Amino acid sequence: MLDGSCRMSHLVITLAAGAACLLATSCGNLAQPQPDKAFFAIDPGAPPAAPRRHGPVLQVSRLRVAAPYNGTAFVYRNKGGEFRSDYYNAFVAPPDQLLTGAVVRWLSAASPFNVVVDASSAVGGRYVLEGTVTDLYGDYTDPAAAKAVIAVHVFLLDEGGEDARIMFQKDYRSAVPIEPGNVNSLVSGWDRALRDILSQMTADLARTADPAKM
Repeated sequence: MLDGSCRMSHLVITLAAGAACLLATSCGNLAQPQPDKAFFAIDPGAPPAAPRRHGPVLQVSRLRVAAPYNGTAFVYRNKGGEFRSDYYNAFVAPPDQLLTGAVVRWLSAASPFNVVVDASSAVGGRYVLEGTVTDLYGDYTDPAAAKAVIAVHVFLLDEGGEDARIMFQKDYRSAVPIEPGNVNSLVSGWDRALRDILSQMTADLARTADPAKM
């Protein structure tokens, strides 16, 4: 028969052995390779060359991105309307930053405005472009016809008077066919969708914001 001290020693040894076994199991799991996260940007490329302009300054406010698309993780819409986020594939920065930067770069090269700046610039603008991204996802509701989807609502403000005046507003949406299960195809589809939207937006702004009338 074991006395009290022996029984206590036996219990301590047993607990220590169990903890060591648990730690070894945990470390074994941690040692297993985990899938790497991949990060992407949205890049519509450069617009067609445009002649030098002499119009006013346009300030582009930070685009708002509606939930659930405002995080960095990619969002997919699956069959039945279920939405799912992808932990392992994500935007390299919040999508509002990526999309606002893309809009500023595109309109700087192609719009009728002489100078295009973002809201952080010290250069003030009488005209302000604001917008909300209402859709930004991979559409897999039909696995045989997957699409990269972007939709945005924008409006152009004239803030030259006491009260801001809406000069123009419109909803844009583009859904580009992609290869199912191919994340690179999805990102390329978003690039093309944004390019399509910005091309339409530039044409609409050129009709609305005629420098000769400003």
